[in-house]
Amino acid sequence: MFCAEYCVLSTYRGALDQDFTPIIIRNAIASGSKENIHFVESIHELISLGALKAMLV
Repeated sequence: MFCAEYCVLSTYRGALDQDFTPIIIRNAIASGSKENIHFVESIHELISLGALKAMLV
């Protein structure tokens, strides 16, 4: 099972510890609970996939 509330949060915090600027892609994380996805997305910076693609072109 995928758990955004564990893996994504750990990776996000680890990136901060290494002085990176982590950003989570909206609607791109998975969990067994929609509430957990909402929680993770509500406490972090998000970007849409479309905006990320536009920035990388």
